[in-house]
Amino acid sequence: MKKAIVLSLIITSASVLVADAQYKINPIGRIKIADYQQEQMQLLSTIGPKAVAELTVPEYNAIVSLAEGHSADEIEAEGYSVVDDLGDMAIVKVRIDSMETLASLPCIRSLSFGGKKQKRLAQSHRLSGTALLHSGIDLSNDGIRSFTGRGVIVGMMDTGLDPNHPNFVDASGNTRVERMWHFRSDDGTAKEYNSSTISQFTTDDEEETHATHVAGIIGGRYYGTSTYTTCDPATGASLTTTTGQNPYYGVAYGASLAFSAGELYDANILAGVKQIIDYAKAQGKPAAINLSLGMNSGPHDGTDDFSAALDRYGEDAIICVSAGNEGDMNMSIEKNFTATEKEFKTVVYYDNRYTSNIDGYIDVWASDGTPLTVTLSGVKSNGAMTQIIQSTRAGQDIPASSSHTCIRSGKINLTSGVDANNGRYNVLIDCTTLAMASGYRLALTVSGADGQSVNTYFDGYAEFTDSYSNNSTKLAGFTKGTPDGSINGMACGKNVVSVGAYTSSAYFPSLSRDAYSFGETSAEITSFSSYGKAFDGRQLPEIAAPGSAIISSFSRRYVAQGYEYETADDMVASANVNGTTEYWGPMQGTSMSAPYVTGSVALMLEADPTLDVADVHRILAATAVTDSHTASAPERFGAGKLNVEAAVREVLRSKASISGVFDDDTQRITVSSCQGSVSVSVAGATHISLTLHDISGVEAGHTESASSEAILSTSSLQPGVYILTIKSDAGRFSRKVMVK
Repeated sequence: MKKAIVLSLIITSASVLVADAQYKINPIGRIKIADYQQEQMQLLSTIGPKAVAELTVPEYNAIVSLAEGHSADEIEAEGYSVVDDLGDMAIVKVRIDSMETLASLPCIRSLSFGGKKQKRLAQSHRLSGTALLHSGIDLSNDGIRSFTGRGVIVGMMDTGLDPNHPNFVDASGNTRVERMWHFRSDDGTAKEYNSSTISQFTTDDEEETHATHVAGIIGGRYYGTSTYTTCDPATGASLTTTTGQNPYYGVAYGASLAFSAGELYDANILAGVKQIIDYAKAQGKPAAINLSLGMNSGPHDGTDDFSAALDRYGEDAIICVSAGNEGDMNMSIEKNFTATEKEFKTVVYYDNRYTSNIDGYIDVWASDGTPLTVTLSGVKSNGAMTQIIQSTRAGQDIPASSSHTCIRSGKINLTSGVDANNGRYNVLIDCTTLAMASGYRLALTVSGADGQSVNTYFDGYAEFTDSYSNNSTKLAGFTKGTPDGSINGMACGKNVVSVGAYTSSAYFPSLSRDAYSFGETSAEITSFSSYGKAFDGRQLPEIAAPGSAIISSFSRRYVAQGYEYETADDMVASANVNGTTEYWGPMQGTSMSAPYVTGSVALMLEADPTLDVADVHRILAATAVTDSHTASAPERFGAGKLNVEAAVREVLRSKASISGVFDDDTQRITVSSCQGSVSVSVAGATHISLTLHDISGVEAGHTESASSEAILSTSSLQPGVYILTIKSDAGRFSRKVMVK
């Protein structure tokens, strides 16, 4: 498989190179040149030629073999820098866009490059434009400015957190975790830690490292020395181990950190989000919060209590949610009933790579309140069915017993009724370690009314199939499931940002100097990235970000467990910090792409702390990269691939022209600044909230009024330009004001 992939890439790459150069340059080098040229074309179409011209062109030390009778002096005479003259060979420093020209010289017999360190997270940063934001972009009259998340609180709710990993310590050795809340039960209560007490905490779960990895992607930054291995991200070749400054850092490494961790019950998740928002408000800073969590059950319309509460919190912080990792599972069925076709049947077949039982939820939702009839049966390979349970009433509880010949062990619980939040009829079936008797599979039958539609999901390790087993003859009249509908139920609210995953690096190395692949293809959507439509028709996810072979921090306590493929030798980097070995390693999932967007949102909030979720939706969509890969799977990529550099530039452009926006609102809003105060009047409003931020994003004042007018005191402030955010029941506005 590796050879086939590499050969395909070489053929594709060679076709865009000039004939003379392509035979002289090594295969890995040709791949890199083709990738670079394609990236430049994509960037030209998204951020424009001026911005592309500002990008730093990668330089490599190329190994050059000289033709007989020629010397390195001829290379220097052409204006290239010879790093080392080896007689009939030379090491030459050259930009990637000059490689073909160098190779075309008569004195060059061959040219090889590709040994330059390729950092997995750094690779993602380059493709998404993050690296340039970190180093600084030219803002013309405002000079060069870098964006790292300064003045922003970034947070998450997750499990497996080591907040004392050096990834969360500043260059002076001080913790960057300002607050942490540990949820140890299921009731939303937590123990709070601050920067003075965080050293007393170890981890919420030694058998998990998910949170440590996610937090590192959002805002990790270890400044010290590490030993790390690199390889070519497209081929896995050019394995190199180096000791030097650690290259694996997060997106918003200049942001303040506030984390919630522990048991992932709904109450805890919501409480964890609220703690972060409340802390951010107390600090006068905007917040970006990550939830790399999910569920496939639920109405997928944002009306369930959890999603509705999360939407409320989304009014006060930008919340990013992973799309889910079931994009390669046939776990969803959508059916529109007609007068002649009022039911469907399917087989619930467990994936025995993960479990030997059916364990999870079958969740059936009608489009309206008309009752459905849902039946579970045992089905034989010839299609003969024996009924087990039917949704004739709510709250049925069927344990395994001798009276149910189809079931060997386990339990089924079925509830049904009209949902109070959305008026839709729902049947939820909880299968607990359900094992079918020999000769039977579990069959699901759903019947409804003419004109009614139904959505059915499985939340767990099982799929819907139209055959007795995956490779057997199809059963007549049975329906196969699809991944279209696999979108995380938590991601269907309107005040969250749903994030899918694409592959920025196909290969990753290990400290044992092996190269591995998760089996994903560079630049394409990952096979697992979930997708589907919310009940109101919105296609989700909204955007895709790097999510495969992402390198970030690992909890050393987790590594010590010695799980297969996640031992110390399987890590990509290690560092000895105060006598303790710490690690960085690879993971993949929309759990990785969501924090990438969360960190990117923090950079946007640094540029404009007044952004709300509607602004973020609009800007991410408007600036996303589109290419042949996104065009082939638009339902999975959403607007396209994240381009955070273009997003920040758009934020700055919108912010600079914000005063022009209010020309259309002159009949609704009046803002006047006088000595010691700012006065606001919003026609038709019955409540006004005013918040003033300085240009660094720090809150400088706040007031509220239960009328159409409000006055905010500025007597204690330094004169200058501030950003005024006006929230009212008649609309939300932002405006630059001059404090006198």
